[in-house]
Amino acid sequence: TLPLNPKILDILFSIWREISFKRKLTLLILLLLSLFSGFAELISFGAVIPFLSVLTDPTNAHKNKDFLNIISFLGLDKILSLPVLVTLIFGLAVFISTIMWLSNLWLNAKTASEIGNDLSVKAYKIIINKPYYFHIEKNSSEIISTISKQIPNTVSAINDFLQLITGLFVSLFIFFGIIFVDPRIAF
Repeated sequence: TLPLNPKILDILFSIWREISFKRKLTLLILLLLSLFSGFAELISFGAVIPFLSVLTDPTNAHKNKDFLNIISFLGLDKILSLPVLVTLIFGLAVFISTIMWLSNLWLNAKTASEIGNDLSVKAYKIIINKPYYFHIEKNSSEIISTISKQIPNTVSAINDFLQLITGLFVSLFIFFGIIFVDPRIAF
């Protein structure tokens, strides 16, 4: 395994300390959305096998009494044929999973940009509020230029970290879903 660089953790914790409560709350909501996204991916992933089995041999679905009871209870057996119903369920699962994934991508980027904006404003305020002699002794335009160059890198790193977390949750949901169905496949 790759060792985790302690400097990266220090940087993440220092960013966490600097962001507002509102941004921390947004990050926690993103964490929940990542969990839901992982669950949606698991459902769409799990819907592939029933979808393919009904398409290849529609009589297989008639052997699953639980599935037939649910369809009968909902009254769907009178409206749609089984292959059409399973196709619709599969398509809906994939659609919801995709919407969740795209929402997660968009919200991760938006949140990373908002955090970058907050950090940028804070940094500029600190520099601007320095005493006059600080600006005479230091080249403040260099400092401002450095801030302008580093904030986009920070935003990119935060976005990448959020995407990593989302991908981790999706992977874990799929992995544990496979273990739940058949542990031999997972190992």
